[in-house]
Amino acid sequence: MIYQFSDFQLLCVLAMTIALTASCVIDLQQKILPDYLTLIVFIIGIVLAIYDPIRLYGWQEPVYGFFAGLVGSWAFREAVYRIKGVEAMGLGDVKLFGAVGVWVGIEGVVSAALLGSILTLLVIAVRWVWTRQGSLKDEIPFGPGICAGFLITVLIGPIGRVMFDLLLN
Repeated sequence: MIYQFSDFQLLCVLAMTIALTASCVIDLQQKILPDYLTLIVFIIGIVLAIYDPIRLYGWQEPVYGFFAGLVGSWAFREAVYRIKGVEAMGLGDVKLFGAVGVWVGIEGVVSAALLGSILTLLVIAVRWVWTRQGSLKDEIPFGPGICAGFLITVLIGPIGRVMFDLLLN
């Protein structure tokens, strides 16, 4: 079920994975996603979309995916801020969602957000059960969850398509 990558695609995925791993480590330590690492993921996604796209159909899908990731996550962030008065996610997370969209399109951004949210909540729950520490007011870095959801989406495809394929087979 894992996507079969060409050599060029595999090289791009490897470079993207290195940048995402560095982003995760920095986000866990400093609660910030460095713009230069997100920009690397974005640029590799653009190059890949032009020369050897992974599952994308035409040049429009990376563009639509970029705007869906950027605008969708920014709108969520802004809505939570206006309703609750707290930042739901940082601007680094918003920019990362834009870079994710270039790689996987609109459907993939939704998949990465869903998987990233589930994985982040799972880690929070396990941490709480294991240590009995933490509260709902704790700041939890979302970058590692986004990165994990994104990587899963790149490897197996958008979760909606995967579920649909499983139901048909």
